[in-house]
Amino acid sequence: MHEVLGARPSVDPPVLVASCSVDVDPAPILTERSSPASSSSSSSSAVSRSPLPSPSPAKKRKTNPILDFLTEESNMEQRRHEESEAENKANTRQLLSLLERIVEKL
Repeated sequence: MHEVLGARPSVDPPVLVASCSVDVDPAPILTERSSPASSSSSSSSAVSRSPLPSPSPAKKRKTNPILDFLTEESNMEQRRHEESEAENKANTRQLLSLLERIVEKL
């Protein structure tokens, strides 16, 4: 067990929980998989009874959802920054024009 824990003492040891009930006998499942198909009808029925679904290539995402989220957040932050800079520039122009009017009156 030390090798599993990385040779570190553990305060909370790992717990193994059984995932199948006692009533289920795994022997029929194993014999069904291991028996070779003798005819096409039995092979088609074996394929239809296969508990493992075939992986579909349409479900695979080539992009990382976390990376997509971070990219979107970065773009939104950049847009907010540009809007803030534009507002600051407009406020600075307005302030300078007011200061110029004050100087002209003096």
